[in-house]
Amino acid sequence: MKKLNILFTIICTTLYCINTVSAQDNTLIKNVRIFDGEQEKLSSNHSILIENNLIKEIGVTINAPEGATIIDANGKVLTPGYIGAHEHLIGQMPFTKMLFNDTRYMGYVAAWAAEIYLMSGFTTVRDAAGNTFSLKKAIDEGYVKGPLFETLAPIQNRKK
Repeated sequence: MKKLNILFTIICTTLYCINTVSAQDNTLIKNVRIFDGEQEKLSSNHSILIENNLIKEIGVTINAPEGATIIDANGKVLTPGYIGAHEHLIGQMPFTKMLFNDTRYMGYVAAWAAEIYLMSGFTTVRDAAGNTFSLKKAIDEGYVKGPLFETLAPIQNRKK
């Protein structure tokens, strides 16, 4: 039994290390016009360096780190991410489907909707009153693609 516990500990430690130690994820987007929400005109011919999903540098000439993914935007416009402040990811279907399907089906549809939000430019979504705690956890842990996700307790459980 003691050998089994040691083996289990070694396996868990190895899996933890594999999941936490990874190469840096670098992306350079070049030749992009930027709308920053403050200036009246778009900045032109800029580059943006993204390291580990965070913007590290914005400028006219930026050298890409070794191994970085380079994207030529060909003069397209880049904007800050959108924020969905009152969304219902569980409710992304007709109400009759919600009545006649189980919660797992609703979860699958919500996972699909989360990726649609992200690919549509929403980098943050606040789910209002849905039971989406598991979806948030799956996004945070990288199992589901989706935006930064805030979830509120179901409305019926709110204290006044």
